[in-house]
Amino acid sequence: MAAAMVAGGREPRKHHLVPRFYLERWSEGGMIRSTDIDAKYTFTSPPEKAAKRTDFYRVEEGTFKWGTAIDFEVFLSVLEGKVAGITRRLLDDSLQPSELDVESEGELLWYAALQMTRGVNFRRGLQWNQLQTHVIKYEWGGDASLSRRLERSGLEATAERVATMRSQLTDMQHDPQKLPMLTALKVKHSASMASSLIPYLATRKLVVYRTPARLVTCDEPVVALDTYLGADTGSFGAANAPIIVLPLAPTAVLAMFRHDVPVLLDASEELTVAEVLDLNQAILGNAFRYAFERPSMTLTSKLHVPPLPPAGERRVVSKGGDGKELHELIVGRRWRNEPGAPIRPVHRWWR
Repeated sequence: MAAAMVAGGREPRKHHLVPRFYLERWSEGGMIRSTDIDAKYTFTSPPEKAAKRTDFYRVEEGTFKWGTAIDFEVFLSVLEGKVAGITRRLLDDSLQPSELDVESEGELLWYAALQMTRGVNFRRGLQWNQLQTHVIKYEWGGDASLSRRLERSGLEATAERVATMRSQLTDMQHDPQKLPMLTALKVKHSASMASSLIPYLATRKLVVYRTPARLVTCDEPVVALDTYLGADTGSFGAANAPIIVLPLAPTAVLAMFRHDVPVLLDASEELTVAEVLDLNQAILGNAFRYAFERPSMTLTSKLHVPPLPPAGERRVVSKGGDGKELHELIVGRRWRNEPGAPIRPVHRWWR
């Protein structure tokens, strides 16, 4: 399929961060509302034009032995086509995930895992983690560490080159996405991490809850929840988050409960308006940039959400007698240390 697209000049250049079929669930009259939640700029557009980035999944020529540069984009499209039908059955036929066949449930989990790793947040965190090695070396060795790096690259460590590297390092600390990294590597890490998440997601209990038609979504729609999203500690993820949610439509949400977390609320119980508002704040707090809702609504520009934080923070866990330090790398979260962060979103899910 990918080869035929490339050969026929039909190679897609605009790649969705979230699928078109998914965004269409929030459309009215062929339009959805998109909101830049930091700029508080809101506008309407067709779903096919929202949440797109040029060549986001296109790998560089020469970085693959077979296939084409758009194989990952095509793979996502094929999976999305299957999941569109699966989630439609959950919504239209009022099925629960436990009623799906094993193959369909597996594809749903693959979709959720990839949605956790395919977007900008994952790449931003990946590049930030990679950057820390260079930052730590510079903090310990200063310009001398930059000189050694230049020399290992076969370049003379002139004062001008060292100053350029120092400036580049500062720029990358402010924006880790400036760290040079092939898209092929980003895609490889994305697929590899999604694969490693599957065993954790597979142990979770999946429940679809109906909601008042006020549920929003965002460009990072798989959201890990804990009792207090403003906690300064903890890294909420597929392995340890008590509950993970994925909005399926303005009227339904998929909740994935950790295997040791009891399902306290029966699937037949619709969420309340207050519970949906709490859930919406948690969803918006997971966004990289854009939130989406029905065009007749304006919740995404009115609900409080903290500004986008740095991609991560580094803490010293221990220090040896020789001065060497053990560092903990913590992924940035919008709600971290925020007094107004959601507490037990959807109260009836928690003890």
